[in-house]
Amino acid sequence: MLEKDFIKFIAIDKQKQFIYKVAVFTVSSYKELVASKGINYVIDLFMEVCREKNCKFLGFNFDGGYVFALIGFSFEYVFKKKQQYLASTL
Repeated sequence: MLEKDFIKFIAIDKQKQFIYKVAVFTVSSYKELVASKGINYVIDLFMEVCREKNCKFLGFNFDGGYVFALIGFSFEYVFKKKQQYLASTL
């Protein structure tokens, strides 16, 4: 997998939310973590991080030997971050 494939923009949903697909585990490391800690631990971990970062955890996607987290960002958050980035490059 190429480095650029680790984070992919997927879509904008009806709630005006930008959805990204982010590689977070290999399938084998995911299975090992679930076996040792449990699926609830893994899901709670992502939900807690997303709560802190003002995004939404939308689930996992398995593709090509990797586990991807589907993460949603509100339109306002993305617009604000884009404006901050543009201001910092001037």
